[in-house]
Amino acid sequence: MIKHLIKHEYPELKTKEINKAKAFIDGKCSEYYFIDYLRTTNGNIDDAIEFYLLDDKLRTIFTQYLIRFEIQLKTDFVDSLQQETHSGSFWSKKIFYIEEARYRSNNGKISKYLLMKRKIESNIARLSFKTKGPSNYVAMYSSSFGTFQELFKLINLKYKQPFINKYTSHLNFHDYKDLNAYFEAIRRIRNRCAHGNHIITIKMVNDLNGLRSQIFKQGKNFYPCHFTVMEAVIFFMINQLNCGIEFKNKIEKLLVLHKELLEKYNGKHSLSGTTLSKIQLIF
Repeated sequence: MIKHLIKHEYPELKTKEINKAKAFIDGKCSEYYFIDYLRTTNGNIDDAIEFYLLDDKLRTIFTQYLIRFEIQLKTDFVDSLQQETHSGSFWSKKIFYIEEARYRSNNGKISKYLLMKRKIESNIARLSFKTKGPSNYVAMYSSSFGTFQELFKLINLKYKQPFINKYTSHLNFHDYKDLNAYFEAIRRIRNRCAHGNHIITIKMVNDLNGLRSQIFKQGKNFYPCHFTVMEAVIFFMINQLNCGIEFKNKIEKLLVLHKELLEKYNGKHSLSGTTLSKIQLIF
């Protein structure tokens, strides 16, 4: 096992520089964690430290507003589905699911509908509510974002189309798969924030790039210039969050402080050298 990762990967660094990095990360993270910022900056200690600080603050902002957005999405989903289905517990009714989900597969496994129903019932039971409240809201409150995504997938299109329309109003599409690509990108960013993983480095780029073709689908791209997937998610949240302007202002204020860093390493991280100017064009 290599004990001195920075020295091993960057043997050209002077002892003074290595000691500076170690003094900074002491009590904050490991060499293994910090070295990703060194890879972003080609071994520049000062810039790697700045990337760490940017990443740390950006995760804090994302965590706050991703949680708000998750609550908003679930609430709007319930409100919309209740209006369309006229049911106080649409999640537990087979009739509201797509045909593929309502029946057992040929290999004899239980249906996706029943699996979803049991999962939500288990989630509700685990929380041990003394007073449960309205069934649909309790179901969403007790469910993870991944479970919400799965339910969103399995509900029949005719019942969820108004919800889709609401969250694609600023885009050139009103399609389940395209909207869910944004939800999946949000889930991945949310999980990395929750687990204390990097979101500004190339690792986040690699994590999101599998969604690029769906988010930037030909003929359905409303963006005026080249965007990274992370930038597309930020724009989506600014446009769709009830507190989108507040989110925009906090992101913008942070990026102003690190504008030169982002420009210097354009293409080496999940934002870009022009993220700030793009955000400043909104509203």
